[in-house]
Amino acid sequence: MSVAPSENSDLVAFLRARLDEDEKAAADARDDVESWWQDPAQDSPAELHIVRHSPERVLREVEAARRVLDMWQDPDTIEESINYAVSSADYQIASADTVDRIVRVMALPYAAHPDFRPEWTA
Repeated sequence: MSVAPSENSDLVAFLRARLDEDEKAAADARDDVESWWQDPAQDSPAELHIVRHSPERVLREVEAARRVLDMWQDPDTIEESINYAVSSADYQIASADTVDRIVRVMALPYAAHPDFRPEWTA
């Protein structure tokens, strides 16, 4: 069953705060990345993993997550965003439920944060 976006404003606020933190950390690190990455052939798996999750990638992921949250907060954009219009009420309910589930899944990487609520894993 889908929950209205207004009923999950705390979840959205939580996610937006974490995205702001991720964005700031990535932006702060962006200028410093090249100073430690010299030759990928000589890097350890840990170093290659860090490079793969570069500040630029994190910034793109933050932007994508914000777009999903914007879409979820404005259910009318769900159909526009997926370019698929069906007049069925069942489809609209399914779409809202799907986006609700997506937003909850987006919160999972932050489950260890002290402000995370267990009910957001549902």
